[in-house]
Amino acid sequence: AAGELHFVEVLGLDLNRALLGGLRHEWERPFTPGETVRVLVRIDQVFDKCSNRFGVVVAEFTGTDGALIQRQSATFIERSA
Repeated sequence: AAGELHFVEVLGLDLNRALLGGLRHEWERPFTPGETVRVLVRIDQVFDKCSNRFGVVVAEFTGTDGALIQRQSATFIERSA
């Protein structure tokens, strides 16, 4: 989904010190070729641990009926300076 730079700005991450800490996919059903989907991307958590900053971004893909198709969760870590 487009707009990831906006989330980097909102999280306040310095990309020179950031890395992807994890990526998780939860499937309810497969995508159907040609179907229209809606994507809602949100910041789920932001927290500090051991002088590192963590941000969790969740993207939910739903069909035209509103039913969940897939949920993605990405964890970003900004290492301390």
